Amino acid sequence: MNLLGYSLPLSPSGQSSLVSSPPWYFGGDVLEIAFLANKEILQQFIPSPLKLCEDGIAAVSIVDMTSISEKEFAYDRPELTQYRECLLKILCEFEGRRGWFVPTTWVNTDFSLLRGFIQGFGKQLGQIHITKFHKMNTLIGERVIGSKIKGICEVFNSIHISLGLSISKETTDDYFKGISMFVMRHYPDIENSSQTIVQELSELQVKDYRKSEILVGEGEINIMSLNRSEWANIQPLKVISARCFSEGFTLIGGKILHKY
Repeated sequence: MNLLGYSLPLSPSGQSSLVSSPPWYFGGDVLEIAFLANKEILQQFIPSPLKLCEDGIAAVSIVDMTSISEKEFAYDRPELTQYRECLLKILCEFEGRRGWFVPTTWVNTDFSLLRGFIQGFGKQLGQIHITKFHKMNTLIGERVIGSKIKGICEVFNSIHISLGLSISKETTDDYFKGISMFVMRHYPDIENSSQTIVQELSELQVKDYRKSEILVGEGEINIMSLNRSEWANIQPLKVISARCFSEGFTLIGGKILHKY
């Protein structure tokens, strides 16, 4: 094979791949609303052998993220280091271990979209916006107690998701601390569309996870279908957690939990 690279497109040098090889180093800001939802509906999006947690908890996270695999990328290829994402997550268990299963996410860049397919995220393109704070802006300032944050994810003629948070305090309580993230890798057979060549449940492998202070308060979430989107079937019944924080971690790959 005379063409090289971690991902398509391949090239003689391998430098034209849209996604570079892991490990990937992440750092970003997160706005997250967790809520109770109809358990029968949530179950429809959970693949066996995962089991839905008893409470029927889902969440939406909107993140403003920087990711990089080589330090030089920050200067040489900044367009491949910054993106925004909206993740739909369902709390479940695998052999007694809690984790988020992510049936779909929306991103605003092509490299994150392709990397998601490689990892097992069912990513789609969308427009994602989140309140941006800056200490040098005298009107907005930094993210502090009393700040209000809004996140929006919208896909033309498909879905509109909005999150809102009014920060009231800082906390060290973290109900979702240390849980895993489960994803589904799925690649159809190009010769037989009724078959798959890869169908496996995997768990992301992360190290050096760090989280800033957690700011919490009153939260709201709206999930609206613009054209019978299946994702809008997951409707919040009650907000149980509204928070924002910054996080950093290194994603080194995944561990296969189950092959279908």
